[in-house]
Parts: sequence; structure tokens; C-alpha cells
Amino acid sequence: MNRILLLLFLASCGGGGGGSSTAIQEIITPRKDLLYGYYGGCPQCLDETKGHINLYHVTHWDGDGIADMQRAKAFGIGVMLDLPEAYQSEAAVRARLQTLQALDLLGNIKAIYPIDEPDAAGISAERIGFVNAMVRRVAAEFNLDVPLAVTYSALFTWPGIQYYDWVGFDNYDANIFTNGDYARLKSVIRADQRILLVPGGADKWRQDPSPYLAKAQQDLQVVAIIAFIWRDNADPKNGAHAGIRSNGMAKAYCSTGQQATQKAGIC
Repeated sequence: MNRILLLLFLASCGGGGGGSSTAIQEIITPRKDLLYGYYGGCPQCLDETKGHINLYHVTHWDGDGIADMQRAKAFGIGVMLDLPEAYQSEAAVRARLQTLQALDLLGNIKAIYPIDEPDAAGISAERIGFVNAMVRRVAAEFNLDVPLAVTYSALFTWPGIQYYDWVGFDNYDANIFTNGDYARLKSVIRADQRILLVPGGADKWRQDPSPYLAKAQQDLQVVAIIAFIWRDNADPKNGAHAGIRSNGMAKAYCSTGQQATQKAGIC
């Protein structure tokens, strides 16, 4: 359980009589299994965030990601691996995993991320099911049994959601915990599926990460907080200019990460 109940007995007396009252306060004890990281990487991102993350998202944006995987392993940080090869061919997936096996990096993979926002990309549920089954089958050849993760857009159509283990969505313009979005996600996933929370900390959104941490501590279906985005100029056409590292939000996200991961340090 991640909750304990603390009974506070408040006694008061005065005048010619006395009285007492009892208040029950719910205390949320910090989870020790929560993952925290950032969507995407960059050449300096791992060095800049290693003190407050325990999951690093390895992407293909800046090369093959192998150097980042090696350094993440050295730092004791697991990786969520982008696998664009999944939508190329089975042979490409196998070749990618063979390379990582030869470098002794498979054991540090905590999740595989075959594609981002498949709904926005127009990928059908049938295609997602076929590709994810292939990825699982090839991964099994390497004794790699890890979750398949995805982030959907705010279209809320969820194609192929049943074929993923970790599921999130991004809607940085809204408070997803009060506008019904989070409840909508909860209504379409199974009890055995886990949730990725994706706060938008970059410009133009600058979302406060603390409600996401509070939800993660309260809802054990949440497996990770994957903030968007540490690096700069990740998606300028959609308003993502200065990243969390540069827009004044770094301290808030670092502090949230330290709470999530229970790492100590100065932000």
C-alpha cells in the first residue's frame, strides 16, 4: 500500500465542560518503483539530468543512441528504447537487437517505444497489432521481455491501445486531471496496462510538474513520468522552443525528479 492513515487526536477543554474530536489525515508515502525521465534525448541531456532521472529515452534523433545507452548503463539508469526499425522490417529489428546484444546493452532496456503518436500518424490498429506482435517475437529470440510503450496525441482515438503495455498521451494545453482526459484514458485501458504521464514543461506550455507527481504517487497504475521536453527547439513549428533546461522550469522538474526517484542532490 502507498497510503497510511494517521490519526490525530485533538482534545480541547474550556469553561465548565470538555470535548474532544478526532481527525483522520491521509498521508501518501513515496513510491520506490516510480520511473522518471524526459521524452527524447540530446547530446548533453544525460549529463544534465542524470542526477534526477532513472529512465532515459534513447531516440534516433542524434545518431544510433549507442553511446547514450552505454553511458546510461554506466550511470545505473535504465533506457526506454526508440525502435523505428519496427516499422521498417523484421530483419531490421533483429539486426538492431543483435547490435545491442553484442555490446551487452539489452539488459539495460526497460521498455521499447516502437512509434510515437500512432494516431496522429494514421497508423491503424491492425498495423499496430501486427508490428507489436513481431517486435515481441523477435525480442523473445534475445530473451528480452520488456513492455512496449506509446504516447498518443490528444485525438483520443487510441488505435491499437490494447497492444501496448505502457500507455500515455500528451495534451499540454489542459489540466488533464480536472478536464476528464485522464479519466478517459483510464476508461479505455485494462487493469494490467500501465500509464505514462507526460507533462509539457517546455515552452510554450511550462506546465507545473507537481500535479503529475501527486497523481503518480496516488495512482499505482502510473509507471512513469516522461516530461516533454528537456532539449531545446524540439518542435518549434508547434511551439516547443526553449526546453525545460532553458526556460526557467529546470529547477521544478529536477526537484520533481528527485522526489520521484528519491535521488539526493542540488537542483
